[in-house]
Amino acid sequence: MAPRKKAENPSDSDSGSGVKLPNYTGLQDRTRRPIPPEDMAQLMQVAAVLNKPLDEFLATSYYESAGTFNPYIKPIIAPAEGKKPPRYGDATGLFQFQGATFNTVMSRNAKAILNQTKGMDLGDGVFTDAQVRILLENHNGRATPDLLALRSNVIVSAFAKHYLDQDSGGQTPAARYSAHVTGSTKVYNLGAHPEFRDRPAAPDFGVIATSNPGIFGPSDKPRTYGEVRQTLEGIMSVGGRLARES
Repeated sequence: MAPRKKAENPSDSDSGSGVKLPNYTGLQDRTRRPIPPEDMAQLMQVAAVLNKPLDEFLATSYYESAGTFNPYIKPIIAPAEGKKPPRYGDATGLFQFQGATFNTVMSRNAKAILNQTKGMDLGDGVFTDAQVRILLENHNGRATPDLLALRSNVIVSAFAKHYLDQDSGGQTPAARYSAHVTGSTKVYNLGAHPEFRDRPAAPDFGVIATSNPGIFGPSDKPRTYGEVRQTLEGIMSVGGRLARES
């Protein structure tokens, strides 16, 4: 497998391990593109090890990365104004993990990921395979810059997505994605309930809804629970097409 191209625009300061971490501000290419072959190959490896549909990884990463498949992408929470650059949110990578969520998943599952990735190359252009494995082996629950940089590691972040899905208890890809976005399967499940199907969902989800208008609808036209459920199913339905086109 070809190694990932090393991230350009390294930061001026070293990480705790002395590795130059990416300057994410300089890596925010938002051009929509097919998933790079090396990333596709890595997701295929993860899906095979977990006996999980590749479609689900592709659909989630496509939507979360805004169609860019850029492992360094972050959300813009305030656009550029004049000479003032845009302000980016904390979520990072193909699966847009918040730092706190990623750290929690790693605290619970780093050793399992190590065991399941034997024989895989975890090098990502920032860290070597050996460095990634040391980070996972020595993780002590602290959200260090090194640990959080693994949100841009395709294999590690895909395993993190799997464990987050597993904890959600969701029985379908759309239910699991509901939990990925909101923290639970509630909005998806209630979308099929007769008492909630036609009720706007956004008022019950506060900042989560306002941060995800593509799912909950704009503030002046919020989607009902039933519509949110349909939207989640639509998002996850593209995985098969992406697999065929890649």
